[in-house]
Parts: sequence; C-alpha cells; structure tokens
Amino acid sequence: MCDEESSRPLVLIEPYASALSGHWTKALILLAREAARQRRTCLIVAPNGVHEMLAEELIENGCVIVQDAGGRMCSAGLLISAGSGLTNVHNALVRRYPDRAVTYQFLHFARALKEAAAVRLASRVTAHPSPMVLILTANETLHAFSASLSGRPHLRYIHEARCHEGRAIRLAERFGARGLSLTHAFCPTAGVALAVNAREPGLKTTVMPFGLAGEVDYISESERAGAAASLGIGSGTPIASLVGGWWASKDMATVADAVHRLRTPMRLLVAGQPLDDRLLDRMRAAENVELIIRHEQLSAGLMRAVYGASSFTIVSRHPDGCESGVLLDAGAYGVPVVTSDHDPELATKLRGQSWARVFHAGDPESLAEALEWVCREALTRPSPSTSRELGMLTPGEMLRRLDQEMTCRERKPG
Repeated sequence: MCDEESSRPLVLIEPYASALSGHWTKALILLAREAARQRRTCLIVAPNGVHEMLAEELIENGCVIVQDAGGRMCSAGLLISAGSGLTNVHNALVRRYPDRAVTYQFLHFARALKEAAAVRLASRVTAHPSPMVLILTANETLHAFSASLSGRPHLRYIHEARCHEGRAIRLAERFGARGLSLTHAFCPTAGVALAVNAREPGLKTTVMPFGLAGEVDYISESERAGAAASLGIGSGTPIASLVGGWWASKDMATVADAVHRLRTPMRLLVAGQPLDDRLLDRMRAAENVELIIRHEQLSAGLMRAVYGASSFTIVSRHPDGCESGVLLDAGAYGVPVVTSDHDPELATKLRGQSWARVFHAGDPESLAEALEWVCREALTRPSPSTSRELGMLTPGEMLRRLDQEMTCRERKPG
C-alpha cells in the first residue's frame, strides 16, 4: 500500500447534488469540512446542479462549485449535452414503458456521458497536474465506457450493481475496455464488489464503507425528548420511522404488507422523497397504525429531528448486499433499528445486538413479528461507539485511503 500524503486538490463529482437528502449530501458536507480543516482546495463538480441549501453550506466551507461545462462545443460540453438528450429520451419512455429494461439503458448511458464530462471538467479547472478526482455516486454500469471517454485518472464509488445490462451496454463496455486502467472502484460491501467484479473482471475494486461518522452525530437524550414535539408529534405509542426516498433498492411493499398484520398499536413516521402514494394508501389503511408523513427533501436538521423522534427505524431492502445509509446513520445517531437481512455479512453482525432486530428480507410475517416484539420490548440505544463497530470511517480516514489509492494508481505502469 502507498503511504504518500497528498495535498493535491480534492474534486468531488456528485450527480445527485441537486437533491438535498440522501447519503451523498452528508458525505459531501463532511468531506468538504475535512478539506477545509486540512486547508485543501475542494471543488464540487455537479453536472445536474446543486441544491441551493447544500450549495450555501459547501461554499461556507470554502468549496468551489463547478456547474458550467465551459461551452457546448468543448468536449465536456458536448458530452453533457448528449447526456441531457438521453435523459430526456428516458424520461419520455419511462412514462409509457416503465417496466421495460431497455428504457433504463438510456439513463445509464446518460449518466456515463455526464460522468466522463465531469472528470474532463475536473482536470481542466484545477491547476494541479493530477487532482484527486472521485465520483461519489457512480453509475451502476458502463464503467469502462465512462472512464475511456474521460481520458483521465479518477476514482469511483459504486454503491449498487443491480441494473440489467443489455446488448448496447455490453458492446460499449468492450469498446471502452482500456479505460478501466484509468479508474479504481470503491464498493460499500463485499456483495457489491462481487457483483461488479463478475461484470467487469478488469476493474480493480476495494471494499470500503461509504457511511461517514461525523464528530457530533450522536443524539443526546435531551435532544430526543424534544424531537417529536418539534415535528408536532405528541407522546404515546412507539414511533417507527421510514427515512429517505423510496428508491428501487428499498422494499416498501413488505412494510406495507407487514403493518396490516400488527395487533399492537404503532405510529409510523414516513419522511423523505420520492414516496409511492399507492403503498402509502395501503399503510394508511392498516388498523393499528397511525401514519405520519413528511413528503419532502430532508435537510440535515429535519433528518436529525426525524431520527431523534424515532423509537426505532425500519430498514427494508431487497436482498442485494448493498449498504444501507439509513442503518449506518441510525447507528451513528444512536437510534435502534429493525432491519432486513439483505446483507448477510451485516445481518450476522447485528443478530444478538440489544439495539437491533433482524427480519427476513421480503417476508412480511417476519417483519410483523419483529415489530410486535419491539413495540412490546423496547430496544436499547446503540452506544456512541457503534459507528466504529459498524466500520464507518471518519472523513479524514476516507480521504487518506482515497489519496493512497490515487498515488498507487499513478505509480502503476500504463
């Protein structure tokens, strides 16, 4: 392993910076603060824009935000224009053919083009000959194609690898195979790394948790006592929460089925965006559940209040081994969890913990039994050391590992 410390500029590429909630928001802010602490230049390249509130915090921490490709006729501008065009095609098709795999191929190609544009732009706007460039939320596929078009060394964080790869994607990957030497992938779990390696044997991967532990994450008892009141929620029955947008990796249908099996009263606080109105209607019809909904993007303060108000939070995901940002955040904030065993390695760690209850992924009866037990026998809170026990890194530790990999990549021939 290379140990060379680096003062090179930090360039963070985040296609989801236009939204306020999510794993990426916390990571951007914590890494920006760490860069400021190290007096290190930090640039945010956001091909889809930056949310106004997020931009304010990033700028306060000394970040430079880059959104302008520098003209439509430059290479980055052309790639972004092409990516935007494919995004429009996807948006038109998804309304008519939401269940066809080919519809999402356009979205993956759009993301790959914008990734390549962002890496090119990152190299152009920094004076340093080799900035540390990281795509925080990389595409699920087309890594070779994107890296080949970028033409620059960079790192990428691949959170999931669940998409269907059609003939066009496989052909594009063969075309760009040499580009894999320009990039290195970080994956949050061993399961994701295995899936990526099966598809891209030539892509080097490292397993590293994405969830970052902040210095003041842990919510005190006094703060928890006032959190429900700040949301307009009175005292009474236990409050379970579903935090964050309902993305494809989350299994909310199992939750909707499970709450109809409950015999013990429970309140369910749903907070995030996007949500599924049909599933919300099913949850609302459950006899022993009072549904409380905050259908909006979650600022850092609102998300903290939701966690603080929660007796426990529910994590329900499809069995794909992906990291759950909600579960890691809950551990860091000190909130008990009821979680699916979607990641076998993590489930093994959590079984027997006094602050966690594990149910079988996709099994409403198993989830209902877990909820009944937790509503009767309250779980204890995770300790302040739980984030470390779950493998969460501090921002400084993550930057050191990223710098080491970037230095190693530059030393390798070819």
